[in-house]
Amino acid sequence: ENDCSELLKINTVVEKEEMVASNDGTARRTGSMPDPAVLSFMTARVKNQPHNTAFSVYEEGFWRSMSYAEIRHRSNVLSSWLIEQSLQHGSRVAVLSESKPEWGIAFFTIVRAGGIVLPLDRTLTIEELEPIIQDAQPSAILASATYLETAEILCKRVHGIEHIIVMEDESLPGRYQSYRELKPSAGVIDVRERQWDELAVLTYTSGTTGTPKGVMTSFQNLGFEVDTLMKIINVRQGETTVSILPLSHLLELVGGFLCALYSGSTIAYINSLFPQDILRAMKDQSATRMVAVPLFFNMVKKQIDRRIQKSSKVKRLVFWFLFHVCAPICPIGIRRIMFRTIHQEFGGHVRYFMSGAAPLNLATEIFFERIGLPIYQGYGLTETSPVASINTEDHHSRGTVGKPLPDTEVRIAEDGEVLVRGKHVTQGYYKLDDLTAQAIDADGWFHTGDLGSFDSAGYLTINGRKKNLIVLGSGKKVQPEEVEQPLEASPLFKEVCVLGLTSLDELRQGQEEVGCVVVPSDEALGLHPDPKLMARAMEDEVHRRCEVLAAYKQPSCVIVHSEELPTTTTKKIKRAKVRALVNELRRENHDT
Repeated sequence: ENDCSELLKINTVVEKEEMVASNDGTARRTGSMPDPAVLSFMTARVKNQPHNTAFSVYEEGFWRSMSYAEIRHRSNVLSSWLIEQSLQHGSRVAVLSESKPEWGIAFFTIVRAGGIVLPLDRTLTIEELEPIIQDAQPSAILASATYLETAEILCKRVHGIEHIIVMEDESLPGRYQSYRELKPSAGVIDVRERQWDELAVLTYTSGTTGTPKGVMTSFQNLGFEVDTLMKIINVRQGETTVSILPLSHLLELVGGFLCALYSGSTIAYINSLFPQDILRAMKDQSATRMVAVPLFFNMVKKQIDRRIQKSSKVKRLVFWFLFHVCAPICPIGIRRIMFRTIHQEFGGHVRYFMSGAAPLNLATEIFFERIGLPIYQGYGLTETSPVASINTEDHHSRGTVGKPLPDTEVRIAEDGEVLVRGKHVTQGYYKLDDLTAQAIDADGWFHTGDLGSFDSAGYLTINGRKKNLIVLGSGKKVQPEEVEQPLEASPLFKEVCVLGLTSLDELRQGQEEVGCVVVPSDEALGLHPDPKLMARAMEDEVHRRCEVLAAYKQPSCVIVHSEELPTTTTKKIKRAKVRALVNELRRENHDT
């Protein structure tokens, strides 16, 4: 009954005009209240479609939804409470939660209260989160019940955290109050004005090497990204985006969150990485688009491939003919009809996918393109807020990461490094002026550390990481990604990581050699239950697959690892951690 009356109040507030209390205690109408840059689109959406669903999340077997009006109301109330609690303009406020509607409320609450959003990667351990909290010094942590214990431990270890707020509907007796119960005594307080050059989000990159560093993203960075992407990507009002990436990652925060809300569409959250769960969510919500990492597309492709192989001979021949003969010459509309059975598995409404954070396998890209579900691959880093280039419906080239965004400059340095300049480039690294000066030169060019090249049509291709380059004793240089490409196609490998290892050979002591770490797939484990035979089979498969490469690029050291390799949130392999793991194993074996 209380919930119903509160929702009625929310709708009344939107349909009429809300009376608010100013900082001096006087009341005035919200109609003249200025909104900050990032929240301005919310005002328009609430006015135009207050009752439309903004968020849905799959919890305990059913979908829970939240309207645009409710988001605005709850963020207004909570932000007013924080201001009343003396939250200072520019204070960092951490968000530690799985992806769900309350994450979005937390985001808008912090921005409206004048704070800086500090999104925390929920997959990190307490030991990994602690240095981030020590560095950022947040005034409060907004946490879901799932991660409340982690927030409590961090609060005990790091001084200065004044509030822990539970982003759940109900309070936890004797511990912390629900955000819904925290209401300002003076009513809703005016929004705090924000400037375009103000810091909006502080994202600590987990990275593949080194200590995490805080990337400073301004309102201008976010505004430029959203406005620019909306001009070149067709996101329609009323559609549904399924969200599977963590909101602590800037790719999802911008591409799957801000852009979706800006367009007036619905975001459906499914906190699972199992393809069957994601496909079910896409069906339930009639999803039209999704932002994902290549791992997801590879998993789905393998699942479809296995089912085709198990079908009758006639069905396999029909699929082969449609896929290899008809699809390459048919328009996308015809391809959607030819492969409508597969489309139905995605709900039948998906128009396209967007991929980022890691290189997309060319075979996977071609597969989805031919069945009428194009994947538009993009490129960028947290430091570029995050998109720098992208393929679109109108401009698309296989195997590339598309063309630079409008009003964005991208060039290739003499050593092959990709340099980016534009309004979306970060202000720098938090409290690390020296590192900022190294990354962004005096002319404003951000040095990405990636190697790339442009084709004659202006499409950008990423050829690997500059810092991952392996330099052999002969002076020859090897790019790990180039060696990984033929290995990733093997059904015997679950994971592959190629990296430079210090040679243990006395004649080449101190020199680098090409090393390869492989994790056997379930298929390989079934074929070779004996560990020694397994190791031999893995080495043979590596050497066989790498015969297409020059001899100096072929791995001279193959290590079989039984456990999953350490990865970032977006499933990039952490090469530094793999190298440390391998060196330790090699030392132990060498000593014995």
